[in-house]
Amino acid sequence: MSVSDPLIKELKVFTGKLLGFEEINDDCDALIGFCQCVERIFAKGILQKPNSFGIIRRIDAWTWMERISNELNDFGYKSSVESARNRKDIFTNRGRFRALVRYCLNRRCLHVPVEQLIHTETFNKYYDNVSVIGDVILNEILLSVLYQCGKINFRLRAELCSFLDLSWLIPEVKRFDLVPTQNLGLSISFAGEKAVIVNVKSNSVCGESRKIAVGDVLDSMNGMCICFATKGRLSTMLKCQKHVPITLIVVKGFSSSDGKIYPPMVNLYKEIDLDLDMIKARNNVDSEDENRIATTFKSKNGFICKYLGNVDVGRYGDVKIIDKAFTIYLTSSNSSYHRFNKCKSDVLFEVCDLGVKCFHLNTTETILEHSFMEISACGSTTSLPTHFAYIAGEEYCDVATNFKCYIFSASNEKDCTTILQGIGQGFERTHYAV
Repeated sequence: MSVSDPLIKELKVFTGKLLGFEEINDDCDALIGFCQCVERIFAKGILQKPNSFGIIRRIDAWTWMERISNELNDFGYKSSVESARNRKDIFTNRGRFRALVRYCLNRRCLHVPVEQLIHTETFNKYYDNVSVIGDVILNEILLSVLYQCGKINFRLRAELCSFLDLSWLIPEVKRFDLVPTQNLGLSISFAGEKAVIVNVKSNSVCGESRKIAVGDVLDSMNGMCICFATKGRLSTMLKCQKHVPITLIVVKGFSSSDGKIYPPMVNLYKEIDLDLDMIKARNNVDSEDENRIATTFKSKNGFICKYLGNVDVGRYGDVKIIDKAFTIYLTSSNSSYHRFNKCKSDVLFEVCDLGVKCFHLNTTETILEHSFMEISACGSTTSLPTHFAYIAGEEYCDVATNFKCYIFSASNEKDCTTILQGIGQGFERTHYAV
């Protein structure tokens, strides 16, 4: 029979470190290691039993810890389970378990579920005998260590739990109180349940202070969790509270103290094709340097084109307008058409992560720059197979009232097709603005 386990030894080491502090908050270096060790102990050896239909229903630590709360009268533990269960920003049982551990540490009741299993001798219902909790000796040792944890003064912040689905690492969270507005000036793209900020309009309420940056995550707005389920209601949420100050909770992508990236963000950026170097560049420069950085970080997908000019198409930016714009372009020599603004320039046309950019080939000056949130349509015409165009509004296209169609000629048909496909893919990455 086993009388020791490496996980128990590890937990004792971390507990000893924590006992040396008068108060434990989220900045304590030993806290993450302690919590990870607790998770490994509670996950080790969980039984997976088939139901009456022979189907194995996976049981995890959260499942039995929530279930056992119905058998207890301990207020601290029951309220901890309730708090973890009711969080709207946690979507997995792993995240709920991690939140429950944090609540239990604050309320000094992490020992309660293990104590209940041991005293009712039901630990073998959930764990095999090679686990820590399923071993009659090891679970008593574990319980004694957890009793010691009850003597530690934990002061962990509940509002830092929104990333527990992904990691025990605690992010840097900022609160911003903004004036009433119907347009925050943010473009967001959803990576799983997280609303990653992919653009901040410089003259918006969020862009004025430059404290909210590309790569941050919009966590909540006026107390409402921002997740995949709310993606189509963000603008409506703002309009319903148009006379109310806006409170945003934002998870920072990069630490304000040392500039290091918050590790779980890496996979989120990959999921929505955000370039890490581009984010660092945008977040480390002042607004007057944005053109310089844009030319420094030119993508390898730039195409040499001719910018031919633009057509004022009025209030509507529908794709059907593109054919009309080409007609105006082709008949621009006719005195009856004065809406085409000619501009023949050799440019480098780039389809970037957040939008499109045009640089003058000789001066590297930025001629045009539009985010995908400002672009309402793109297309070409069969009569001019090497020509393409896109329509953009003076602001985000869902609120814009004036649109222009920008017309280009590519070097060949293949480049023209590739550019239009790139713009089309960009629409899929940035569908939402607030």
